[in-house]
Amino acid sequence: MICWNKWKRYIGLGCLLVMLLVSTVVIWQSETKEESLPAMVQTEDVIKTDDYIELRIARDRHRSEARELLAQAIEAEEDKTVRREKQTALWESDKNRQAESEIETIIKARGFDDALVFCQSDSATVIVRTDSLMREEVIELSSLIERISGVKKEHILIRAKP
Repeated sequence: MICWNKWKRYIGLGCLLVMLLVSTVVIWQSETKEESLPAMVQTEDVIKTDDYIELRIARDRHRSEARELLAQAIEAEEDKTVRREKQTALWESDKNRQAESEIETIIKARGFDDALVFCQSDSATVIVRTDSLMREEVIELSSLIERISGVKKEHILIRAKP
């Protein structure tokens, strides 16, 4: 019998690894905080196009592995309540993956070169490939992200990276 807490720990560790990968590529130098802004905006060093691709592949690979482990745990689970909880977690993971893809596509359609989106159930991190973002763009993007992902604006981090 597979223990749900064990799989939950593996999924949590996997998410942590993805976030660590992102934070090592995206070096935190300065933060701009304004109460009127719904999200933080930061401009940092240049990320090459290859870096965006590599991060996207790593994110997708991690999500696929976590999804596979969760699906196996669901199959092995005999308790209906626990099985339902695992199915909900699987559904949430699929929902986050779909939101990330949709947000990235819309950001590119709005004229930006590229974007990376990392959605969790209660937060979202967005890296937009551009030199800088104007206040109106940040407000527009955070509204878009909130509408698609369901994450509150105050839990959305938007970063501009050339």
